[in-house]
Amino acid sequence: MTKIERVEARHPGELLRCQDEPEVPPAPRSVGLGLAWVADMRAAEADCRARLACIRRRQAGVGCGS
Repeated sequence: MTKIERVEARHPGELLRCQDEPEVPPAPRSVGLGLAWVADMRAAEADCRARLACIRRRQAGVGCGS
């Protein structure tokens, strides 16, 4: 007889927290400040996407690296 046990997958805490969104630059804003803010927002988004991709790989049984 085969016994099947349910095992809860636990992901490391660092995969469950994304980089903080940058603060909106204070007024008056220059084009440069706005562009820098957009770049920082995109970096924060990329960080979250990478963490989510790592969780998906872990769930598929593949490691994420270190």
